[in-house]
Amino acid sequence: MDVENRSVTITGASGYIGAFVAKTLSEAGFDVNLLLRPSSKLKYFVETLGVLKRWDCLNSDEMLLSLNASRSNVIFHLAASVENDNNESIERLIEGNFAFGVHLLNAAIKSGCKYFINTGSYWQFDSAGHVKPISLYADLKQAFQSVLATYGCRHGLSIMTLILYDVYGEYDLRGKIVDRIAKAAEKCESIELTQGYQILDLVNIEDVINSYLVAMDLLRKNTKNEYSCYFIRNERMTLRELIDKYYHATGKVINCKWGAKPYPENIIMDPFQGPILPGWVPKVKLEDWLIRVRNKDGFKKC
Repeated sequence: MDVENRSVTITGASGYIGAFVAKTLSEAGFDVNLLLRPSSKLKYFVETLGVLKRWDCLNSDEMLLSLNASRSNVIFHLAASVENDNNESIERLIEGNFAFGVHLLNAAIKSGCKYFINTGSYWQFDSAGHVKPISLYADLKQAFQSVLATYGCRHGLSIMTLILYDVYGEYDLRGKIVDRIAKAAEKCESIELTQGYQILDLVNIEDVINSYLVAMDLLRKNTKNEYSCYFIRNERMTLRELIDKYYHATGKVINCKWGAKPYPENIIMDPFQGPILPGWVPKVKLEDWLIRVRNKDGFKKC
């Protein structure tokens, strides 16, 4: 593989998943370029990512400059903005989940970039798989995918979207459900939950990282300029089953206040099980991962 083909650009490296993808690619010998908003600060793996080439960009011209200089032929687009659907955050939602991506796509086309890997959310679909976003965030994700599928492929890019579900793993600062449960157990505190019958689809960060690598290989092997979309999913379980698995793996009893919180508006009780990325096989099971963490760090007894 020549030098140019080892150059990649990643957006969203200030976030959990993007940081892991950037770190993994860098350690694998890729020339990793971080494309960030000027206001973005690295929160994960700063010692590793801090030495990589950073490009602060807001518009197509700045992005084109960075892509031309780096000669990246693969873009991993993980940047997103998750806000409440209120007037104060709508501009950030539009910029982070649609406008930023359109600027990036336009720059990719002009720079001659060949491959574009996008990140979507299962929030874009109802339980039957129909496109029915549950929030403005998901609406904008879906709108950008439409642009990718038409404008992007029409201009010679090979494009793939990976639909992510409930990602968990070490070093996660996002306050997701697995981390919330772990913190409640560690502090011997109760945790307020819904009735707990909604189904989660849990995927470990290690498997998610691998899905992006598999996606890159698939795009490079495909000579057609086309759009594809695959789902990165693994273990389905209700929230109550998740609590049980946590207990069996760690021996920690969680004081759950079931029903203390209502189900969120528009919650997807049974997420759609879309087609899995070809060639990608998730390897990490939740209980095995919990046991690994327990053996590594231990758990305080209450």
